[in-house]
Amino acid sequence: MEQSMDPQAFRRAMGMFATGVTVLATEVEGNIHGMTANAFSSLSLDPPLILVCLNRGTKMEGLLKHRAKFSVNMLSRDQEALSRHFAGGHGNQHTPEFRFTAFAGVPQLEGCLCTVACEVYDVLEGGDHVIVLGRVFGLDTASGETEPLLFWKGKYHALQSPVASA
Repeated sequence: MEQSMDPQAFRRAMGMFATGVTVLATEVEGNIHGMTANAFSSLSLDPPLILVCLNRGTKMEGLLKHRAKFSVNMLSRDQEALSRHFAGGHGNQHTPEFRFTAFAGVPQLEGCLCTVACEVYDVLEGGDHVIVLGRVFGLDTASGETEPLLFWKGKYHALQSPVASA
């Protein structure tokens, strides 16, 4: 028996899971398109696969359904303004400075923690979202001790002191 689920209660409950923040990017006819996404995960080591979930009807969904290559750029804690920009939440604020460079044939967002270069492996249906599986063909990790940008309960956060291991 199917029970009715309050969408807002479901959203709040899922917001209890802390995530990192990424910007997906692809290049089409010389134009780079980017979108913030936090529904991202590694999926498989053999073959190396990731997954990312996109709202149906977004521009990025349409681009990735027809594009072979894209990047997943993991944001550092000082890139919150870029996350907001690529999420469309910049409103009347000025556009933050950013730059994409070429990496393994995909756009790489400068200053991010890691860029994962992928080609579309499959696109699956998932309710009001699509699940894009990407086969990883390149990795570039930042040097240094930069920390990630985190998202929890609808707000951005940064790491605190590490939890002592057992």
